Parts: sequence; structure tokens; C-alpha cells
Amino acid sequence: MSFSAEEIETMLLEYEKETGIKMDTKLLASETRNKRRMNVVITFGRKKYIVELKLWNGKKYEEKGLKQLSEYLEIQGLETGYMLVFNFNKNKEYKAEWLMLVNI
Repeated sequence: MSFSAEEIETMLLEYEKETGIKMDTKLLASETRNKRRMNVVITFGRKKYIVELKLWNGKKYEEKGLKQLSEYLEIQGLETGYMLVFNFNKNKEYKAEWLMLVNI
């Protein structure tokens, strides 16, 4: 499943509202050198942050997203990235977690 630019913008604005974190620049669906497309690249000052956006479709899909994020980070020469998972299930569990990923 992919998101339109408008849907991504809406989700990021909602995230900013909920967290109080303001982001300067959003480049939606930025392309890498080998024609892969990252969902969101945020530049804040001189730093670049990659955010992979996913809809919750189970653990296997989540692992695929983490692998994609890891590949994007490697291409961009970055060590830290983020994956934002949207879960529209009625009985969802809210969580925020940090994962240390090494060579996925």
C-alpha cells in the first residue's frame, strides 16, 4: 500500500500536532541514486532524517519495512532513521519503541 503526497502531508501535520515537533522541510517520495523511492526525507538544519511510512499489516510487513529503511539509510550514508506505522485496527496497541538494527 502506498500513500499519496496529500495523505503523507496530513499524517505528518497530525504527528507534529501530537508531538509538538516542528519540521522545516519535507521532501515526499524522494528518489535514491538507484531509483528506489523513500517515503519522506526531512531536512532540519544540516541534518537529514529518513522516515519510512507503513500501514500495519502484521509483523512480516513491519519487518519488510525495517529492511527497506535499513537499505535507504545505507544508500544515504546515515545511521539513524525512523519508521512510522499507522494502525487503523479497532483494538490496536499504542507503542513507541527504539530498535537498534544491524545489517538487516
